[in-house]
Amino acid sequence: MVQVATGPSGGSVVARLAADLIGELDGLTEQLVTSLLQTDESYLPVDIDDLRRTVHTNLHSFLSDLASQSTPSTASSRDTARRRAGQGVPLGSVLHAYRLGFQVIWAALASRALREGQPYLDGLVRESTTVWSWVDTSSEAVNMEYHEALIDSARHDEQQRVLLLDALLDGRLGEWKLLGGSLHAIGLPEHGPYLAVSAETREAGVENLREAGPYLRRYGVASAWRLRPDEQVGLIAMNRALPFAAIRESLLKEATGRVGISPAFDDALDACRSLEIAAVARRCLPPGSAGVATIDDDPVATIVASAPGISGRMVRHLLGRVVDLSADERELLLGTLRTWMDCGGNTSAAARQLYCHRNTVRNRLQRVEELSGQSLSDPRGVAGLSIAAEGARLLGDELTG
Repeated sequence: MVQVATGPSGGSVVARLAADLIGELDGLTEQLVTSLLQTDESYLPVDIDDLRRTVHTNLHSFLSDLASQSTPSTASSRDTARRRAGQGVPLGSVLHAYRLGFQVIWAALASRALREGQPYLDGLVRESTTVWSWVDTSSEAVNMEYHEALIDSARHDEQQRVLLLDALLDGRLGEWKLLGGSLHAIGLPEHGPYLAVSAETREAGVENLREAGPYLRRYGVASAWRLRPDEQVGLIAMNRALPFAAIRESLLKEATGRVGISPAFDDALDACRSLEIAAVARRCLPPGSAGVATIDDDPVATIVASAPGISGRMVRHLLGRVVDLSADERELLLGTLRTWMDCGGNTSAAARQLYCHRNTVRNRLQRVEELSGQSLSDPRGVAGLSIAAEGARLLGDELTG
């Protein structure tokens, strides 16, 4: 426990000296404000009236606590720390201001004690630990509150970023403008071109492209990402350092499921429409696969993926009774059909790829014709079955759902 020295008339020397100094607050305030502005440029942008007011409040709180010998109050210190954090004044500068403040008070206490005589000087020295315990308490409060303010600010900034990004990606442009409509706030440059990305998620809360953002950032490519219940979406700001092909390749390395990329677009307000295109590109890949697609990769797949509901009805119509087969048997026939078409209708070439006899290929194709009612000798039948086979590959379980 700190031993409190007493003055000639009894009582704490520090308490009596501090009480006397309360009447000199205005002068002490101006002294500290002047010293602070001369020694730390971080305070130059702070409004002078605001600075003078907070300095006066903190000095008054400190001297009042010393005068009453009560438990140190940190309310004003905390308020100041939070205020300065919001104004962008570095923590080191805030703590420097408090050190200067304590030096001003200590010098004022020593000066007054000197005028009062040796007993007061002796008492002040003996009670110095009391003064500096107040200093330590205030400094700790400033440090803690400043960091809490930064955390709160970061949390608020993140909430603002999410609101802005959702409004932009959802096409809620009225809300986007109401929130301030700042691309800088979501970490993107104000000018394009941009790419929209749609990546499926295998399960809720699990990103498909977990490291895409950090990887792109290493090449100076800014991006903004959002995880939805069934989809991870993002916007990428293209630059010369990483062209489209390189961006696609980087996403492919990270992909754990299907990923679609939109064509480049210049106006960020087109993000919603571009994201819809990216989602179509994603659906151009077969369910359960992992890869990156664009709508230009496969025109037939793009047509099917653009309207899954209508496409499913069309595919079922074109395939006829093929749809009623078991999943394994249906895939055997349609897989043979796709291979035959990939080989340009060459039965022998298809047989080699399928590791079976060419008659087996013919029999399977004939069965497709019988069950579907389509003829592979009729160009319209070939076109219809080509679309149907691709549609069945993309729709998967939706085909029989």
